[in-house]
Amino acid sequence: MYKLLSVSILLTVCCFADDFKQDMQDCNKNKNNIACHSVGAEYYEQKDFKNAMKYFMKACELKYVDSCLVVGNTYALGQKAQNIAKNVDKAIKYYEIGCDLNHVGCCSGLGLIYGDLENEKLERKYHKKACELNDGGSCYILSLSYFDNPAMKAKYFKKACELGYIEAKHCNK
Repeated sequence: MYKLLSVSILLTVCCFADDFKQDMQDCNKNKNNIACHSVGAEYYEQKDFKNAMKYFMKACELKYVDSCLVVGNTYALGQKAQNIAKNVDKAIKYYEIGCDLNHVGCCSGLGLIYGDLENEKLERKYHKKACELNDGGSCYILSLSYFDNPAMKAKYFKKACELGYIEAKHCNK
């Protein structure tokens, strides 16, 4: 039994190492965005955050939107445990790439950042796009921003309700 388990572990490590090596080559040589994301994820699992971010950024720049969200979130919040400082400009850069490719999380992230920066025009722009991509939270935030326009407030509040963001008991009022 012990020998069988050892052989199984060895085969798993061997094959996994080959997959990682192939992904690394596909990323660096062939500019394969999915491979770059996979390399970033493997480095992240190994707790090599510097290389993880390098490959997530590369995957994002190659239009793999999930990597854009990872990088945007990491820079928007900062990660002390990973020794990555908060950097709003970098967060915006990577969120914009993802949002331009219709990633709802990236658009919502931009809306939140611009809300923190008190830029109402850009906050609404990105929450509106996220709402159009069916993000109930962004619809709700957008409804709150229209305190001076009851019709717009009602429109976005209704959509937040329809998307299930707000409990039904609050939607029927």
